[in-house]
Amino acid sequence: MKKHLLLIYIIALTILFACKPEKPITKPFSLSSNTLIVGCEGNYTWGNASASLYFKTQDSIWNDAYYTINREKLGDVLQSMNFLNGKIFMVMNNSNRIIISDAKSFVKEHEIASLQSPRYIIDAMNGTYYVSDLYANAISIINQNSYEKVGSIPCIGWTEEMICVANKVYVCNRKSRFLYVVNTGNHSVEDSLDIGYGASAIIKDQHGKLWLTTTGNSTMGIAASLLCLNITDAHPIIERQFNFVSGASPRCLKVNSEGDQLYYVNTDVFNMSIEASSMPSTPFISASTTNIYGVEIDPSNGDVYVSDAKDYVQSGTIYRYNKAGQLQSQFDAGIIPSCFLFF
Repeated sequence: MKKHLLLIYIIALTILFACKPEKPITKPFSLSSNTLIVGCEGNYTWGNASASLYFKTQDSIWNDAYYTINREKLGDVLQSMNFLNGKIFMVMNNSNRIIISDAKSFVKEHEIASLQSPRYIIDAMNGTYYVSDLYANAISIINQNSYEKVGSIPCIGWTEEMICVANKVYVCNRKSRFLYVVNTGNHSVEDSLDIGYGASAIIKDQHGKLWLTTTGNSTMGIAASLLCLNITDAHPIIERQFNFVSGASPRCLKVNSEGDQLYYVNTDVFNMSIEASSMPSTPFISASTTNIYGVEIDPSNGDVYVSDAKDYVQSGTIYRYNKAGQLQSQFDAGIIPSCFLFF
């Protein structure tokens, strides 16, 4: 009988400790210029987005670091990230919110909620942030102190990447022929430029000129393109235009820290000088058997990080190349790695 009681006692203790909540796991670290955040979209409606930390000097990856630190899932589809005013902003497209965390500990501090379908967030340089949106037909205006939505700017269509230059924000729109120009003083669209169709990504080069990629529209007979804009005059003008061949799908337009080299994805990764008179025909990095989904340039040394989304279900892989296009290392990340954030 005593043996039976002892067995029951052991089983009870085993169940008790097995059901004990897991304590948060912490690692001695501080986010710095040595750290890269890898944002992984996760699958739509699955709620499995994640954020990993890659420590460049150690060449080591801490996957799902945000969850480990905060014991809270990011949510559904991590669309983009930005580093603004000493905080990390993670835009959760299908969770209708933006998560704000501390830039050293990665601990969640705030949340911008009740957004419709946010895509990108930028500093509008006047005490507000602007948030583009897939479905809202407007750009949300967020107060930088309270993190509350204080207004919106009507802009019909799918607004995408934005860039702020002086007191103007240039807004890409995936479902329009136009690039929109917003006056940040009165939060209104004051100008537009016909860019073909479907502006998606936008950057600024070392001369202060803007470059953007467009998706084009086959039904309308408009080719996808890479455009260089001069914005020194009152109205922006197209200074150079490079058209892609039919069926091309350019995206992920990036620029190095010197502002003189462009990178974009069109199945492969291509590299192009801002002074070039034609687009490159040979890839900088060939996709080969990979599914290139995202790319970013390390501002400290020019290394090129490329994400492979594989089959969009299994964990993706990140490849790190030097500026000569030579593979330096690789590591696994979460599901559908898509965006990178350097400090």
